[in-house]
Amino acid sequence: MVLVDCGGGRYPCKLTFGVDPDGKVTCKVSDGWVDLCIVQGVSLDDNVTFRVPEPSYNYVIYELKFKYQYAP
Repeated sequence: MVLVDCGGGRYPCKLTFGVDPDGKVTCKVSDGWVDLCIVQGVSLDDNVTFRVPEPSYNYVIYELKFKYQYAP
């Protein structure tokens, strides 16, 4: 998956899916996500919203807002 920020910066990421102890599906985003957080100054408890522009390009996700939710 590739995350693209509002400035056009591209961050290739890795997704890992799992199940937490409560039985809820989890998704961990790593690799490029760390770079995006550093560049954008993300801090704990911030939130972020992304969108997929077209189904044919659904591996590229564009940032809509800089409100991040960080889960270590």
